[in-house]
Amino acid sequence: MGTSQSTAEFQGAVEVLATEPVDPASVAYKVLLDYPDASVDLVYAALSPNEVRSMRDTHATNYAHLVLACVSALERGVDAPLQASNASRILCRLVGFAYENTGITLNERHFKRIDDGPGGLQGISSELPARLLRAVFHLLSSAYCCARPPYWSCALVMNTSLVHDDDLNVRRADLVRLLLVAMAEPLFSPPDAAASLGVVHAALPSLPADVVHNVLRSLFGCVAEFKPNTWSLLLSGGPSADVSLPELAIQLLCVMLDRQTEEPGGQMWAATNALMDEFGDVVASALSELIVDAVRAQNSMLASAHVECHREVVVLLIALLDGSPALRERMAPLAWRLAGPLAQLAWSARKNTPATAIGLVQLASFALLHFSSERRFAAELNLPARDAVVVLRGAPALEPDSTIGDVVIIALHGLITDADAVFEPLNRLFVTVLLNIAPYLMTTSRASSQRLVGLFERFARPAFLLRKEDNYQFIFFVVEAINAMLELHSSSGHAALIYGLCRARNSISLLKNLSLASASAAQRGGQEGDFYPTEFWLQSWKSRLPLQSIAACVDFFAPVLDQLATEGADETALLAHIRPVPLVGLLSPPQPVVTHRIARSTRTLRVVRGCLWMAIFLRNRQSSHWDGSKVSLFTVR
Repeated sequence: MGTSQSTAEFQGAVEVLATEPVDPASVAYKVLLDYPDASVDLVYAALSPNEVRSMRDTHATNYAHLVLACVSALERGVDAPLQASNASRILCRLVGFAYENTGITLNERHFKRIDDGPGGLQGISSELPARLLRAVFHLLSSAYCCARPPYWSCALVMNTSLVHDDDLNVRRADLVRLLLVAMAEPLFSPPDAAASLGVVHAALPSLPADVVHNVLRSLFGCVAEFKPNTWSLLLSGGPSADVSLPELAIQLLCVMLDRQTEEPGGQMWAATNALMDEFGDVVASALSELIVDAVRAQNSMLASAHVECHREVVVLLIALLDGSPALRERMAPLAWRLAGPLAQLAWSARKNTPATAIGLVQLASFALLHFSSERRFAAELNLPARDAVVVLRGAPALEPDSTIGDVVIIALHGLITDADAVFEPLNRLFVTVLLNIAPYLMTTSRASSQRLVGLFERFARPAFLLRKEDNYQFIFFVVEAINAMLELHSSSGHAALIYGLCRARNSISLLKNLSLASASAAQRGGQEGDFYPTEFWLQSWKSRLPLQSIAACVDFFAPVLDQLATEGADETALLAHIRPVPLVGLLSPPQPVVTHRIARSTRTLRVVRGCLWMAIFLRNRQSSHWDGSKVSLFTVR
């Protein structure tokens, strides 16, 4: 049979199923599953969106029978690899269009409605998601995908390289993509949808524990082997050629480890934590290297698609930090390498279009907040900035003695003071990161000190403090951060910060003496909502504001610095005068270090999930798994 003739038969079978009722025993199903080389291009061209919708909406029985035939073929995949390969590609196309009607799922609509129809389908619908998952998971850990059963990635098992076999790689990619598409129900859910991740994802706990463990091990092994700038298993000749197998594995891991439907003690997380106990060092190193590679690509202006999965990598990092104590422990020695790159990712993203920037800014900030609550991470921010792969474009050049902590402070300042109001809801998160790392920063450069003082002046303005009822919390965070630096460390490391505070003494005096009577009418007139400041409200928090150490520094150093300045001393000379002066006895006793950690909540998880699915959709935009016109991107605040 010629290729053109068999291709015509494949397309003809699709047309029959889309236009007329077909018996379950029809040869049309067999033609599709037995086609000798049903490439992704052929399947997606024959099963066009219009053909799939016609089959789904007009001939739902045909649609259901074809899905069931494909699932059955996957269940026989080890013995019939050709049918399984065709079935995985056909299913990927069919399932992708099952969720585009809000509130309609594969389980609820397209199978329950034909339970009593011909073909003995009674009772099949409720088992279909579990059957699909079981079949794919078994194939991923079987000879269908394995040169060395039971794992198709040997990186975490035998400490050897991943076996490079084009046929096996394509099969793995097909199955991983199918799982990703089958779990894509949240992509079509409205922003305020319920917590459910969909019927396929909900079937994960029903899988055998050993199979889950094997597949997770394989996926993490694929991530560990991923070298974006040197090696990538790119698929050829199909609509998905822009997304590699390792990137698909990263995306699938993010979806599978979504904690909305399962607490950390569940089966999925039990298997993950067991793997992290054994191979956490490998995974931690791989994740950190992928994020650093993404930043290297930004700095070198590489136009490589291989490094564009950094959003998904950060989501995976957040999920593992949140749910795996073993991974958190393994990340500690490497965390300092990520501080600068994460700050740069957020810094760079803020200048992108809001629809894509806000997601990356949030994700990088969540990861920074996770890390900032770890003492070892914060302490290692004192390492030289030259050890970090960071270029903050648009920021002043770093001084030779700058530290990674300086880089983080400069990036946080840029994010807080950015003119785009879309980032304003994240300001509390940014100042929390600053407060967490402040007690451990032994030095601050001139550039970072200027920005710390700039944040003080920004949040100390009467117009800002009187605008919202809780705005005073920002000045508390900044004052406590500055106090921690001055009280816990010597003046030699923070001379530039002390100098900056002396120059800002008018703002400090204004804050100390602030009252409603002293505030101008313009400053009192910008309130939001139903909030109206009162003198009692103002004094209730101002009396608790710990300005003693800052005021003591200014009162002690400012007169001397003014005298030296009138005598012609430049800034370098003024800083040299500050450095040797001891602060012991001058400042208040240091306060206990309080660490602020990110709170796991439904709202936070939904934000991360929204960012994840936006990234997955944009990364697979050329793949046509979903009809882009049925997906609306919205800003997550």
